[in-house]
Amino acid sequence: MDTSSSSSDDERVIEFVSRLGRTRKPRIFRKRADHFIEWDENEFYNRCRLSKRCVNTVLDLIAFKIESPTNRNHAVTSSQMILFTIRFLASGCMLITAGDFAGIHKTTAGKYIWKVLQAIAQLKKKFLMFSNDPVVLQSIKKNFYSSAKFPKVVGALDCTHVKIQSPGGSNAEFRGGRGQHMIPEFFNIQKCSRFENGEFGDSILIADSGYPLKKYCITPLLNVETPAENLFNESQIRTRNPIERTFGVWKRRFPILSTGIRLNI
Repeated sequence: MDTSSSSSDDERVIEFVSRLGRTRKPRIFRKRADHFIEWDENEFYNRCRLSKRCVNTVLDLIAFKIESPTNRNHAVTSSQMILFTIRFLASGCMLITAGDFAGIHKTTAGKYIWKVLQAIAQLKKKFLMFSNDPVVLQSIKKNFYSSAKFPKVVGALDCTHVKIQSPGGSNAEFRGGRGQHMIPEFFNIQKCSRFENGEFGDSILIADSGYPLKKYCITPLLNVETPAENLFNESQIRTRNPIERTFGVWKRRFPILSTGIRLNI
């Protein structure tokens, strides 16, 4: 008879019996405040960086995707989900802090934040588009031309780094120029093909010298020798400047883009 196997079985039985005698930790349901009602418009904006109207608009579009299938066991409502998700983005806080804000455990907070972000990302086709309507393109060209007299521009290209925690696996070794794990951004191939096929006529994009020079993508001159070339670069840079300022505005409004995303993505 194998005494070691018998001893191991006895230990497991003893452990199981001891567990039966333990008092189960009671479930705790914390208060979940309704921040839509609790805060006035200014207080809401200062904490969530968006107006109540804006948040409600997004909620109307994604509620059916994120709502719990049942109200049993104090289920988290769709309005609570979007509120602590936006608070997480607006403060760049830890998940445990986002959970305390909503009165839920950090694990639950992380699960629902990811769920809400996926639902919002699925709205991109509704709000992110590049129209080829001649009237729309002409209006865009006018707006760009009014800033620094650079003609035919319908878009400005740029990118920014968003720090993330190590994704692990085959992507664990990818690091950005600052030695940190980053979300890599690449030139949109679909948009390139549309420009190369002449879908936008003689319209052009402008970008910094980090992008390749194409017939539809104009970058600054690298070796400036004449006043005319200097004027060209000045106009190109001033026209492109709004996209750089936009990233700055986003990172100031939603600090998580500066401090880094603490979610497995």
